[in-house]
Amino acid sequence: MTTEQQNEKLLSDRPPFIEPVTKMQWMVASIWCELFKVEKIGLNDNFFALGGHSLLAVQTLFLIEQRTGIRIPIRDLFESHTVLKLASRIDELHQVDKEIIEDKHPNLLK
Repeated sequence: MTTEQQNEKLLSDRPPFIEPVTKMQWMVASIWCELFKVEKIGLNDNFFALGGHSLLAVQTLFLIEQRTGIRIPIRDLFESHTVLKLASRIDELHQVDKEIIEDKHPNLLK
C-alpha cells in the first residue's frame, strides 16, 4: 500500500465532521491542519488516528504554547487526543493560570 493510499484510508476512517465552535477549538484544529496537511479537522478527530506520533505531539504543544502562552504537559495530549478534549484542557489550564495570578496579585487586577 502506498503512502497516498494509507493517507486516504486514514481520512476515510475519520468520524463525521463536526466544525469547531470556540476560539480554542479553532486554534487546535488549525494547528492540526497545518501539521497533518489536511484541509479540515473536526472536533472529534483523533490526533493518533490522524497519524500523530511523538514528534508531532511535541510540535503541537510547542505551537499551542507559542500561540497561547500556555504550556501543556505532553501527557495531556495523550489523555485528551481529540480537538474537543484538548481545547477543553487548554481552557482549564488557562483558567487555573488566571486564578493563580489573581491570587498572587489581587489588588493589581481590581
